[in-house]
Amino acid sequence: MKKIIKRLIIGSGIFFILIVISLIIFSKFIKVEKYKPYIENKVSREIGLPLKLNGDLSFSLFPWAGISFTDLSIGNPPGFREKNLLTIKSFKVKMKLLPLLSKKIEVKEFVVEEPCLFLEKQKNGKGNWEGIGEKKDKIPSYKIVSKGNNKKIEKKSDKDEFPIKSIFVKKIEVKNGFVQYNDDTNGDKKNISDLSFNTDNVSLDKPVDFDFAAKINGYLMSIKGKAGEFSKQTKQFPIDLNIKFAKLININIKGKISDPLKKKQFDLKLNISPFSPKKLIKLTGIPLTIITSDPSALTSMDFNAGIKGDPENISVSKGVINIDKSKVDFSADIKKFSKPDITFNFNMDSIDIDKYLPAFEKSDTEKVTVIKEKTEIQENSKKQINYAPLRKLVINGKINVGKIKVHGGNIEKLYVKIYGKNGIFNIKPVSFNMYNGSVLSDFKLNVVTNTPKTFINIKADKINAGLMLNDFMKKNIIEGTLKSIISLNMKGDSVEKIKKNLNGNGDFVFTDGAVVGVDIPGMIHNLKVSIGLAEKNKTKQRTDFSELHSPFTIKNGIFDTSGTTMTSPVLRVKIKGKADLNKENLNFRVEPKFVATLKGQGDTKKRSGIILPILVKGSFDYPKFKPDYKGILRENFGKSLPKKDDLKNLIKGKGSSSIKFESIKKSAGGLINSFLSGSKGTSKK
Repeated sequence: MKKIIKRLIIGSGIFFILIVISLIIFSKFIKVEKYKPYIENKVSREIGLPLKLNGDLSFSLFPWAGISFTDLSIGNPPGFREKNLLTIKSFKVKMKLLPLLSKKIEVKEFVVEEPCLFLEKQKNGKGNWEGIGEKKDKIPSYKIVSKGNNKKIEKKSDKDEFPIKSIFVKKIEVKNGFVQYNDDTNGDKKNISDLSFNTDNVSLDKPVDFDFAAKINGYLMSIKGKAGEFSKQTKQFPIDLNIKFAKLININIKGKISDPLKKKQFDLKLNISPFSPKKLIKLTGIPLTIITSDPSALTSMDFNAGIKGDPENISVSKGVINIDKSKVDFSADIKKFSKPDITFNFNMDSIDIDKYLPAFEKSDTEKVTVIKEKTEIQENSKKQINYAPLRKLVINGKINVGKIKVHGGNIEKLYVKIYGKNGIFNIKPVSFNMYNGSVLSDFKLNVVTNTPKTFINIKADKINAGLMLNDFMKKNIIEGTLKSIISLNMKGDSVEKIKKNLNGNGDFVFTDGAVVGVDIPGMIHNLKVSIGLAEKNKTKQRTDFSELHSPFTIKNGIFDTSGTTMTSPVLRVKIKGKADLNKENLNFRVEPKFVATLKGQGDTKKRSGIILPILVKGSFDYPKFKPDYKGILRENFGKSLPKKDDLKNLIKGKGSSSIKFESIKKSAGGLINSFLSGSKGTSKK
């Protein structure tokens, strides 16, 4: 028995020695160079692109199985700018073969020198990397599954099990890599040069240190970190990365990745140290021009958050963003990226939006800018918007902002709640405080069809209208305390369509204020001056009131009011007319009545007086105000106005013109003076 065992051992040893000798002879005496055309042809057919081995090709089997080559190139598909998609100056790898039988990988070295990758996208959107290695008829693999005494064949999944038991790589090195990317769809060009990657003693059982460096468009980027050790029981391995770019941004990522083949879950802490977004955008060549009115805007930002997720879901917790002088606390959950279900909570202390907007000074170019904006709006309105992604969206979120400054105006305690699904979204409530008052509103957007429908309700109370308009619009139009209720609905997704389909109603009430820029008493005074009954004086262009009440309706973009009234101690005003939002023109008649009372702001009693109608016409940008002289005579003297022929005779001097002119002058003077007494149609004798 001992002799048999001894002979077996000796025989096995001799057999092993013969195998080793055979491998040495094979690797030394078999010339693999003559197989280059076969290798080139075989690989070219597999990847669908021409491969050339222009340099040396060598192969070894003992003591390490290895392959090395120089000057490899893979050509580009037809129609692209560059000759090659990929070139490699040299490549070599050495590994053991026998461990592969037990799903173990042992590699001595893996070295790639000067790999150059040329990526290109044509104007039609096609990339030169598309379709590489694809096969029309891919044969699926199957496995036999036993359940009790039954066996069945099932399609094998790539996610069934971790494919290797262990891995060890003594050295991995990439030297002097280069990547070029040209996008002809937008003219974007990027270069990554001096690319290098180094790591030693790669193993699943121990942490692995690695070092990556490259220049992106000439700016240095580095990634240093540690990964592993991989736990077979929990299928987790930790990572700790530090990313730096151009001495400008510093990013730390720390956490763990779980079950990388099946669930592909991650649990990470992300920290971005303070950096300047404005400088980063400029350095990276992002096609985005940022010109802020405040040079200090977008010069400081940092980010911290916990991020968990998998390929279908992501959760952000304890998120903090500091941008300039504003602080944001937020959290978010996104489920099912294909049909997003988003829940979020956003809290900001304060923000000055004006500092992030472009600086703008009023000048002659303002008109050109307005015309350009209108043209762009008209062009954009012709584009069909795809609302299908919104119909898939499910959203539920809250927004809180302490203070907001925008267009010179101030808003405080903004609270917004948004929720919706299946193409119907509610923003309810939207509440905030402004200028000693408050606003409560809600919005509803319906995109179930390709024509969106929007519904808006707004309630405002105790707002200082003068301060608000001065800050937001830089215009002094009206003063007083505002209370309003507005209900609107509209269809369409362009300015033109919305104006044509705008409908609703509302009610504005201003108390204890003034209409600025219109001096109705001054118009009467100027009339007295023109006929020699008063001296010209400088009056402030304003009409004070105790109450201005304006109910209105809007139908198909036409604003209509017939019951707008204004009350002041010596004046009662009625306003009726229309404003066409589509044509942007005005047609109003203002009927001021001067009454004989000085009781003050509380007097709203109907009183007799003299009426002086004023016509307001023109465009929104250039409204025109003028007295309605014909209306003056009709309202105060009835319908029996002088006939046209009588006026002609008077002008031509027929009859006693001097006597008649003096009579008219005295009558007009009596009319003006009677405004103060409230009597009608009297004149001085």
